Amino acid sequence: MYNVLSEKVKILYAKDVVEASTEKISSDIETLGSGNYLIVFKTGAYMQSEHFIIMK
Repeated sequence: MYNVLSEKVKILYAKDVVEASTEKISSDIETLGSGNYLIVFKTGAYMQSEHFIIMK
């Protein structure tokens, strides 16, 4: 998870996956301040990012 300045603020999941599967990821975001964040999913050659906003 990265902030708007491209600084890594949290690692949500770090595991080598050998076969295709569905994973459910949950995390406590109470420690993060209000702002724009980017979550990045990477597996091999595949990469996807999602933007989200935290408002407190």
